[in-house]
Amino acid sequence: MTTTTTPLNLDDFATVLAIEDNASNGMVIADIGTSTPPVVADTNYAQFKFIISDQSEALETYRENAADTDKDAAKEYTDGYAVVASAIMHKQLWEPATVITDGGAAVTKTNELCLTGSIPSADNGTDLAIDFTSCAIAAVTCTNISGTDTMDCTFASTEGVYAAVNEPTSRTDPADTTWTAVTAADGSDGSWIWTGYTDSTAIDAANDTTATMKVGRFFPKLEKKEYSTTDLRFDGLVAGHVGYKLEGGDYEWATSLTWAGAAQVASVAAAAAVVALTF
Repeated sequence: MTTTTTPLNLDDFATVLAIEDNASNGMVIADIGTSTPPVVADTNYAQFKFIISDQSEALETYRENAADTDKDAAKEYTDGYAVVASAIMHKQLWEPATVITDGGAAVTKTNELCLTGSIPSADNGTDLAIDFTSCAIAAVTCTNISGTDTMDCTFASTEGVYAAVNEPTSRTDPADTTWTAVTAADGSDGSWIWTGYTDSTAIDAANDTTATMKVGRFFPKLEKKEYSTTDLRFDGLVAGHVGYKLEGGDYEWATSLTWAGAAQVASVAAAAAVVALTF
């Protein structure tokens, strides 16, 4: 009997995209940065790529290496349908542009990757249209090492957030939106999981490199063709967008991108459901 759980390890964006059925399903946001075109040396450089697919093999591997309670919970929650994103970001989007000197206050920067969308009542099994946004949240906190002009910077991702809203501008716009924290970060039950950021230890100059991260989550099973209003399954029937929110900024939605191709995503979801019945 397994008594500890190995964290979820979703296939990354490049691996999923290389599968023939997924070749046209990548959703790639235009690179962000000061230069034209942006380059990785820009201290505000970021590149975000999302793909929705069948990750039932990753689910099976997770269940094979999970404690019984986690194994059962995963089986109840998902059929392996998932989203994964590649996030390449300059470290100064996470850390200060200058080192925190002796006695200086700690600095925390928070960034989010998100999905947003809407599904009409005719397709969602309820009486009303469902609007929904789900975001992965992570932060880096940098603190001065007392008596020196150096700092440590530590990455953390302990929660996500969701709201019944489509394409919000910010957490306060629309004003009547209720945002709910998801107090987990393991990729299941509405939460997201981040990997790939390397902490900085006793650095005496601002970081001038990029971090390459993987961010993803499973979606809930679709029970009796009724979509959840508190944990939307972002499939091909959803009119959706990918997006992000950088420290101090508003939400940015890639409205010019095609939502993964409804036919392909819907067929992948069906395949995931079939595979899930085998374990």
